[in-house]
Amino acid sequence: MAPRFAANLSFLFTELPFLERFRAAAEHGFRAVEFAWEHYELDPAAVRTALQTANLTCALINTPKTNAGEAGCAAHPAKKQEFAQGLQRALEYCKALDCSKLHIMSGPRVAGADLAEQTAVMAENLAMATTLAAEANVVLTLEPICPAAMADYFLQHVDQALDLIARVGRPNLKYQFDVYHAQLTHGNLTETLRRTREVLGHVQVSQLPGRHEPVTADGEVNLDHLYRTLDELGYQGYIGAEYRPRQRTEDNLAWLTAV
Repeated sequence: MAPRFAANLSFLFTELPFLERFRAAAEHGFRAVEFAWEHYELDPAAVRTALQTANLTCALINTPKTNAGEAGCAAHPAKKQEFAQGLQRALEYCKALDCSKLHIMSGPRVAGADLAEQTAVMAENLAMATTLAAEANVVLTLEPICPAAMADYFLQHVDQALDLIARVGRPNLKYQFDVYHAQLTHGNLTETLRRTREVLGHVQVSQLPGRHEPVTADGEVNLDHLYRTLDELGYQGYIGAEYRPRQRTEDNLAWLTAV
């Protein structure tokens, strides 16, 4: 099956105001989108209108940043209430946008809290979150983020994510594989996909070095091989195009029709 790509509107078409990016994505061949945080500044109804007008599917959103601007707080011992509030807000957007996947962001390592404590806090938060998400028919995902992107992010390794998924033991908690983060943190991408196949919930791609357009012929990762591997493993979800365009997004989209 040919890969189905979702334009990550936090990275692509950024020359345009956020709500105009939906139209641009549709006009350039995408049938789905995903995004991080921009929508939280907007009325869900306005985002829904932009999505529906462009006839797009919303593949994934993130939980909100914290009040202090951190990338989530699922692993923060002192911010359980803020996590719960952010989760509720995110699930409201999922409902409004008919979005079935929500990326739970761990937030940073906390000074004075050891790894075991933060892991236990995150597992507790995830147990609560999976219950609420199940009621909304939403799958939660965990994405390890490499130190090169966020030096102090708590969830950095695939084994951390797999440990949390096993601890919580809920079918709607999955692993989110991002080529950029996985390659920079531990490499061995094909094996990572194979050993996470039972809990693989979402995929994001870019090409290295530089996190640019996902073009196999212009980088160190054989993306065609990874797409074949995903097909062999039975992955049927969208693949998020989360990359930094070298120029304007629309000036270099040949890769989208070449796959």
